Amino acid sequence: MHTRNAIARLAHPTPADRRHKSLRFTVVAVWILAACLTPPAALAQPLQQRLNALIKQATLGPARIGVIVTDAFTDETLASVSADSAFIPASNMKLLTSGAATIALGADHRFRTELKRKGDQLYVIGTGDPAFGDPVLLREMGIDVDEFLARWVRAVQQSGGGPIREVVIDDLAFEPAGPHATWPRDQLNRWYCAEVGGLNFFTNVIDVYASPTTPGSSPRIKIEPDASWLVPKNRASTVATGANTVWVSRSLMSNRMTLHGEVRAAMGLPIPVAVHDPSMVFGQMFADRLEAANLGSPKARRLGREEPVVDAKTIAVVTTPIETILRRCNTDSYNLYAECLLKRMGAVVTGEPGSWDNGQAVLRMTIADVLGPSAVGAPGSLMIVDGSGMSRANRVTPRLLADWLEVIAHRDEPGLLLWGSLPRAGKDGTLVTRFHNMGLVNPVRAKSGYLDRVSCLTGYVGDPTQGA
Repeated sequence: MHTRNAIARLAHPTPADRRHKSLRFTVVAVWILAACLTPPAALAQPLQQRLNALIKQATLGPARIGVIVTDAFTDETLASVSADSAFIPASNMKLLTSGAATIALGADHRFRTELKRKGDQLYVIGTGDPAFGDPVLLREMGIDVDEFLARWVRAVQQSGGGPIREVVIDDLAFEPAGPHATWPRDQLNRWYCAEVGGLNFFTNVIDVYASPTTPGSSPRIKIEPDASWLVPKNRASTVATGANTVWVSRSLMSNRMTLHGEVRAAMGLPIPVAVHDPSMVFGQMFADRLEAANLGSPKARRLGREEPVVDAKTIAVVTTPIETILRRCNTDSYNLYAECLLKRMGAVVTGEPGSWDNGQAVLRMTIADVLGPSAVGAPGSLMIVDGSGMSRANRVTPRLLADWLEVIAHRDEPGLLLWGSLPRAGKDGTLVTRFHNMGLVNPVRAKSGYLDRVSCLTGYVGDPTQGA
């Protein structure tokens, strides 16, 4: 049976708020009801009547549908269907996580990763930055992962002091890395189920490329970042005809990988494979490059939770502003980013290592502070399990999500950050192919969400005089 979430909503920020004049929007969270975004003349009909007709025309059979459309100027509900029923939010969960992060962490928050040196020891100290070594962001900077690592090697060279004996990984900002217990076990090798750690690197995946050789022979394998000890076992074959059908499996609690399938032509895009224990994967990669640069033969290890704090000199720092984190979280719907925001909130607010438990507690508390305790106290209205919506155990009502978007829009920094982080219809991110040829008059920014038998869309429709 198909279960579909339609969480639809219209809203405007208060016109008295001068900072939000650039954010005058109607907020529409419509799931499959894209016709709600037709030109203004079509909206002259009563919206509830039009919504009912659209649902009837869709012939969705036994699918469950939830919709709410509200006007934030008047706080009026313009149309709704099952607005107080709980649905699986899929990636619409990211709207709660990212919006709460702008409040709990602040608009000026930065994730920070430090490289410190004391004698022949290096310390890599993470705060859970999902953007550390992210290949997409590196390309935006005009560098690749090899150059990224080389810059840290040069920092060690310039620090003086002889060869390095040990690379110590401090990923204690978060609970031990791993996937969420409710994520699908048969997909834990996929990039969207990457483990979440206190030190993340290259979005906690490796990119696997396969190129053909002689038909009947094994293809060539290349991985990025380069690490000979991570190259998958090759059970694939080269073929003269047909399509590329290669895929990579990984043992759940190790980095033993295997390439399967057939290769006819060189791959334009890699196969991203989530790695196990990403903090130590980075540690070993960094140690390898130090050795290649004749800086010793260091061993990589993880800092113990009971080890004393070391007074070491900082020789390199990478910081990422929350604005960048929100963009990758929402425009590109990257699960790792949402989970790191959730755990970072838990760490900052509680003073304990960030976890799914304290992160979801802080998220629930923030929602209650913003919307009032009754919003989260209604039985079944809100169930938070993870920050990205990958878990099918999450539950959210359309009304709660609509109210959340409206209130966030009225806040200065959170409203601007959330609006700016959302993909633009027909232009970028997960909405690059949505709403084409619909004659949209208003700029639309929204968050899509998909899981098996779940589809939803929640977002804003802006003032047409303000652009997208």
